[in-house]
Amino acid sequence: MTTAETISDLRKFIKSTRRQRDGLAERYGHGVRPSHVSCDLAILGQRIERYEAKIKALEVQNGKLG
Repeated sequence: MTTAETISDLRKFIKSTRRQRDGLAERYGHGVRPSHVSCDLAILGQRIERYEAKIKALEVQNGKLG
């Protein structure tokens, strides 16, 4: 798999993970909600951050800042 393909896959993962996170937030709202929902939202947020960091690292590795 090329670096470009890896970055493309990571962007797809980010999009999918954001949909999951946004769906949970929409379903349970922003007030009091079950603790497992808050935990799931935090985990999804961390995944997004990790995928974004991996994209940055791959871009820097290939000499592309963006």
